[in-house]
Amino acid sequence: MKNLENFLDYVIENFDDERIHISKKVKYGFRHYSVSINLPTKNSRDITIIVDTRNNTLEVGYDFGINVILESQDLTKKWADILEKKYSEDLESKFDSILSDFMSQTEIEGKDFWREWTMKEIFKNDKKSKIKNKKS
Repeated sequence: MKNLENFLDYVIENFDDERIHISKKVKYGFRHYSVSINLPTKNSRDITIIVDTRNNTLEVGYDFGINVILESQDLTKKWADILEKKYSEDLESKFDSILSDFMSQTEIEGKDFWREWTMKEIFKNDKKSKIKNKKS
């Protein structure tokens, strides 16, 4: 189990690496995190770490291969909290990426929706900056 913790520490230390991706789901009121590490392999497989707060488990394995499941309430809570913090740090940029990716794939007829959204955001941010300048 200590080896797993060392590996998770290493992943968190290198979380800015573009090959490491985190996702979060909430089901039945419980958080469920998945950390995928995409490294070149013969069969293009990812190693995945799953933290499941419903069942208090950590699962480590790779696509269509061996996996291990550790049952530990303390370890699950610790890593769920760490992953929540990491996930939350990138939430705003992830949302912006979703919008920009979708907008780039939108047909011309749908662009007016995105144009209105963009203008609304610009004016909202402009009002906020004017209010801050008045207070200063």
